[in-house]
Amino acid sequence: MRIVYDYQTFCMQEFGGISRYFCELSANLSRRDGIQTEILAPLHRNEHASARGVPTRGRRTHLGPRAAVPLCAIDWLALAALRPPAVDILHETYFQTLPTPVRCKARIVTVYDMIHELFPSQFGRGDTTSLKKRRAVARADHVLCISHNTAKDLVRLFSVPERKVSVVHLGYFRPGISAQERAPRPAPASPFVLFVGQRAGYKNFDLLLRAFAASTKLSKDFSI
Repeated sequence: MRIVYDYQTFCMQEFGGISRYFCELSANLSRRDGIQTEILAPLHRNEHASARGVPTRGRRTHLGPRAAVPLCAIDWLALAALRPPAVDILHETYFQTLPTPVRCKARIVTVYDMIHELFPSQFGRGDTTSLKKRRAVARADHVLCISHNTAKDLVRLFSVPERKVSVVHLGYFRPGISAQERAPRPAPASPFVLFVGQRAGYKNFDLLLRAFAASTKLSKDFSI
């Protein structure tokens, strides 16, 4: 079986959760017998895709996203002028509207959340993510959601048939991991607050800081 991941997230992100997700999928699935994977990103700006062991076809640019994204799209479309690769599964890494120069037996897309639909006020009036997501879901043969809640929201808000959706939680098992690596790590000496995510926008990092600063108990008993 041959699985290809497209260029999208790798030209948008220098590093980040979505690009890391696909790099881990590609690298670990490629270790299974009978499965060949490839990140097909003729031009990208992603650190994860450049790591050793990640099967990526393409070269990295250090341009910023404003310059890199249109160049990546041009390179992606240029594949159509060549003999387009034929694969079993094309896994789209975000919600694009460009035609796909890859011949595939099945098309998969992952939906991470329905934030744009549930909280539209958190995004600019010109944001087209929701429209692109709807189109990507409609053309996909199957949709993966990373939580049951996201799957329920997707079915309800986009009227997607439940049979078309599967829940696959984030994470992977790496064969050959040692007992030492599996052993739980010692607990930290003191309790702490961990924030995972961007420090701007709907992740509410500023709210966390205000709550931490306003609580005597938190600032006294927890580190951040």
